[in-house]
Amino acid sequence: MSNQTDVLSYIQSKNIPYKQAGACNINIACVFCNEDPQKRGRLYINVDPSQEVPGLFMCHLCGERGGLNKLRKHFGDSVKREDGQEDNFRQRNAILSAATEYYHANLGTREDVLRWLKTERGLTVESILKHEIGWADGKMVKFLTEKGFTVADIAKTGLCDEKGRDFLFAHVTIPYHVQGNVVMIRGKDMGGKYLTPPHQKARLFNTDATWNAEELVICEGEFDAIVLEQLEFNAVGVPGANTWQDSWTGYTEDARKVFVCMDNDTAGHAGAEKIARIVGPKARIVHMPEAEPGRPKNDPTEWVVNQGHTRGDFELLMIRAKGGHLLTVDDCFTEWEHMQGIEGIKFGLERLDQIMSPGLLPSQVMLVLAKTGSGKTILTLNLFHRMLMLNPELKILFVSLEQTRSEWFERARRIHRFYDLTATENDTLNFYRNNLMLMDKNRITEEELVSCIEQYEFERGKKPDLIAVDYLGYWARSYKGDAYERTSQAIMSMKAIAKDQQVAFFAPHQVSRMADFGDEPDLGASRDSGVVEETGDFVGAIWSPDQRRGRNAEERTGEVNFKLLKSRHGGTGTKIQLQFAPLSLAMVPYEDERVGRAQEEREMALRGDTFDQAIQRHLTGERDVTPGWENRG
Repeated sequence: MSNQTDVLSYIQSKNIPYKQAGACNINIACVFCNEDPQKRGRLYINVDPSQEVPGLFMCHLCGERGGLNKLRKHFGDSVKREDGQEDNFRQRNAILSAATEYYHANLGTREDVLRWLKTERGLTVESILKHEIGWADGKMVKFLTEKGFTVADIAKTGLCDEKGRDFLFAHVTIPYHVQGNVVMIRGKDMGGKYLTPPHQKARLFNTDATWNAEELVICEGEFDAIVLEQLEFNAVGVPGANTWQDSWTGYTEDARKVFVCMDNDTAGHAGAEKIARIVGPKARIVHMPEAEPGRPKNDPTEWVVNQGHTRGDFELLMIRAKGGHLLTVDDCFTEWEHMQGIEGIKFGLERLDQIMSPGLLPSQVMLVLAKTGSGKTILTLNLFHRMLMLNPELKILFVSLEQTRSEWFERARRIHRFYDLTATENDTLNFYRNNLMLMDKNRITEEELVSCIEQYEFERGKKPDLIAVDYLGYWARSYKGDAYERTSQAIMSMKAIAKDQQVAFFAPHQVSRMADFGDEPDLGASRDSGVVEETGDFVGAIWSPDQRRGRNAEERTGEVNFKLLKSRHGGTGTKIQLQFAPLSLAMVPYEDERVGRAQEEREMALRGDTFDQAIQRHLTGERDVTPGWENRG
């Protein structure tokens, strides 16, 4: 069998100057072109050892193509016949080329298929002609046998079975060319999946696009590669998300940057990460934008053809691609430009939203320090409700590691009823149904959390805008080491996921028991780890004077305080007073008109009233409140 060394050795033995074009190609002045050196083309020769027959060549000027033995003949040398490998390939290539010719010519008889290729797949006539796209009508074998090929020989290529039935019948046909030679043909069902004939190994589509390519795009599927090629990118296609082979890496060596752009789904994300790891530092992962609800998952074809995006739009995605370690100033400017005008998540607490303007942004983490029993979970649920009142389209993933799903719903319905006194349980369902999903396991690993994000995207059509982990200490249990090490790992993982997935995180965190109950926590009070103040983009704290030791029920006011201790945006320090409604479980800022109702519930709770009695009193407008709440704060 001829190998890479044989090809290079033969070229060198003829004293022919050559240029290396990556690990898989060399090129020489075409020996078949016009004798005038000024008018000769370049003969590109494939030296990929994974090919059945390395040494396939093609000149795009004169169109000459063939293999190493054809070069030997040209120079008057003997032809190697040791194992018949190249002879077998020549016959196989002849069959595949003849089948490609038939399928391509037959496409002209099918206006419906042509229309599908143009409108649904976005292929131009020029691309259809260049790549010799065709249609299998089941009569290819008859055509080839009339040309002198036997059914047995055709069956060896995988294009038919022993009875002469076309394997690709009723499929669009896509030939794979290497230096002008057809080495494989795949099929595509217009309403379904790709089809690979037996006896054909997986290959990289459009490898000729890698010649001297400074930037190379790797995408999933042949049509995606063709669509990007039409935008004048050098693009190749893998036959499946996780089919990348180490031998294909040689095709990327010429490129200064390699952009990996797979389908926006779980398999595509995993495949992109795999390719990027193998290709190395010059790889960048291009993330396709989220598809609109009801639309198919985004891939280059869907994004360009059906959504009307341009080359410039895709270049912007390439600039924002993640990977590598270094960024240019241009990258920074483009990202800054993109972020201008973006509104982050608002919490529904007016003063807090003012301090945090423009809000909690994608990739940012907010941690809230709190003592035991100060209302970490209750505050989180109240914030959810106020967020959704402000923005009904907000998507939330609540990782509830402490409370069960039934406990969550009981608390959620009470808070919702406080804000909407006539609301039923079905109203609570409808309020949260399309915006919030829960995970209520006792433990969760980093990998499981990423999987939850992917499932959320599958269920809701987009990633969650906000992920709340209740609470950080519970998540830390999935890590090894002492308490300090576990907490540190959990916080760092949270930040890494936030950046990778471009989502915001919110997580309450327990403060040290050394802190006095009822006193304001500071940044140094976080339990087990000082990394909190280093990693959190925002760090807040909640506390209640009612937690002071020795304070009895009659002395408690229901006051809960919130303060922002750290902010990437600069604003901190303002104390926000909240009133806790002990029966409805609402936490209401003092500027909210419903704060009076929350204060009333404190008096009702002291009398032993129930939640239902409180709602009824609110509905009738009865007042029973200690005066003076209006002037507090």
